[in-house]
Amino acid sequence: MKSVFILVCCILLISVFSTPTRAAPARATLVSQACERHYVLGLISVPPIYFVKSGKKNGLGYEFSIEAMRRLECRFSEQVGGVSVLMNSFANNRLDFLGPLTDDVAFKNSEFIGLWRAPRLMLIKKADKDVKAKNIEAYIADTSLVFGTLIGRNIYYKAEEISALRKANRVRTYASGEDIVRALRAGKVQALIAGPYVLGYYFDKKELVEDYAQIQGSGNPLEWGFHLSTTRLNNEERGRLKNAFLKMKEDGTAERIQNKYDQFEFGDRE
Repeated sequence: MKSVFILVCCILLISVFSTPTRAAPARATLVSQACERHYVLGLISVPPIYFVKSGKKNGLGYEFSIEAMRRLECRFSEQVGGVSVLMNSFANNRLDFLGPLTDDVAFKNSEFIGLWRAPRLMLIKKADKDVKAKNIEAYIADTSLVFGTLIGRNIYYKAEEISALRKANRVRTYASGEDIVRALRAGKVQALIAGPYVLGYYFDKKELVEDYAQIQGSGNPLEWGFHLSTTRLNNEERGRLKNAFLKMKEDGTAERIQNKYDQFEFGDRE
């Protein structure tokens, strides 16, 4: 009898543990999908676009690029160099994105993402010229003025302006912005064309107002932003990068980055 009772208990236990159980419903788990894309970005070595101070990297271009990579959680490497070198690298499909540059820079393999607008400005040293004209074009044609610009391509000068200045031997090229400003202060050149952030980096308001006349370019302000490669990046990759840049405008990050760098205000002129 005892053995029969033990046998019944064993059968009951086996039936309980062998009965199929219903699986628990799957629970959605939010897992960070880190980007596997390794981006190659171009940083133009013109302050305040990119510069190194006390061993730390700084600059508008640097901060925008790093913030985009942070948001995408992507790996990246940097190529730092002059405007012409990097523009050639981008055109030859060696960079994923490049900037800040203007929207009128032409690339066959580019989608442009604009982030802010700013005019181009001309500085003329008052000691070298009785300033009367109101537009940049008049001074480009003024044979008494010699202009300073960077070696290679300069994003602030139109192609026809540089061509006319070179033909008349009225342009001097320098390796850096510091060299151009030094030449302007020394009277080796009498004028330069640049943007608000460049002028804000090299000059204080007092010097600008007292020593230089400022002429603002005609037409609409230039739109500044980043060129994204349409050959190295597919539509999805480009879309994510574009969204990262545009979100910076929406959430105030773009303005916060820009406010860290002095910008010459044209209204400060005499």
